[in-house]
Amino acid sequence: MQLLSNSLGSGGATLIEVMVAVAVTSVGLLGTAGLMTASAKFNHGALEHTQASIAAQSLADSMHINRAALRAGAYDGSYEESSLAVFDCRVQACAAEQAARYDRARFKAMLGASLPQPRANVQCNAAAPTSDGMCRLRIDWLQHAQVDAARQNLVWLFVP
Repeated sequence: MQLLSNSLGSGGATLIEVMVAVAVTSVGLLGTAGLMTASAKFNHGALEHTQASIAAQSLADSMHINRAALRAGAYDGSYEESSLAVFDCRVQACAAEQAARYDRARFKAMLGASLPQPRANVQCNAAAPTSDGMCRLRIDWLQHAQVDAARQNLVWLFVP
């Protein structure tokens, strides 16, 4: 008889042990889900910064190519205002001022397509006839990945 009682008492897990194991596993899974959510939020923020950088590089390249319009101040100002009718400089030849308007409209379209509520501002010190000077480009947007929807920004200082 003694042999029978020892084998019955050590045969399996009790209900309390199973409940504790399920609780510990649940806490671990909830922690993992929280990390996945935070990772997705930070990845989306990085995507927005990358999109802003690509648009900024595109405008800087356009400014480098169109130095006459750069010196005339055609790229300076806010990129929030409504766009003027522009020529499609890919199809027909454009003067420097028309090419600058085309570049501005293309830059604004890039921002609008990739960033929520974007604003941009360009200021260049290109008055010197022998130097293109330093330009400052600031892009602001509303970051959707955050609960408080804070405005993010990217500031570039460059010589076109």
